Amino acid sequence: MTRSSFHRRGRVVSTRQKKSEEIEELEELFQASLGFFIVEYRGLTTKQLASLRRRLAPSCVLKISKNTLVLLAAAKAKVSIEKSQFKGPNALAFLLDDPVEPAKVLITFSREHPTLRLKSGVLSGHQVYQADIQRIAQLGSRTDVAAQLSLAMRSPTSTTAALIRNLVAAPASLGRSLLDARRQREG
Repeated sequence: MTRSSFHRRGRVVSTRQKKSEEIEELEELFQASLGFFIVEYRGLTTKQLASLRRRLAPSCVLKISKNTLVLLAAAKAKVSIEKSQFKGPNALAFLLDDPVEPAKVLITFSREHPTLRLKSGVLSGHQVYQADIQRIAQLGSRTDVAAQLSLAMRSPTSTTAALIRNLVAAPASLGRSLLDARRQREG
């Protein structure tokens, strides 16, 4: 057995094969997710990372991989990402559902553990930065919106109409916030 091989479930697997499998898994996550957030986890213990994974589940998968493998998988999945964000120990928080809850968890966790640093990400094909992630965390989750809508259905028609106007305005407001933040960075 060579140095570049190891045992996996009773069979010898080469390092190259393991990396290939890792790239395939990352590519699948890029394709299956709504987007992802990049976080730097330098200084966190294994126990703290496990705690973060539990808090993010089931709406998000936290994946730690070599930066070069992430960039290769992103290229294979045709996902545009900023290579400059991939320096140091990074983790990707793949968003499987509503991005609001994972954003809230990451913001809260980074306050509790200042060594966790939000960097940027991609959401629905658009680059988002730390300030954008903080804005997303301030929005109501789909569950919250559904609960509000349910309550409104029991109330008078005028309240329902006002709620629907607010629901329609919320995505536009998020879009305007993201555009404003981008303009401030560029200008």
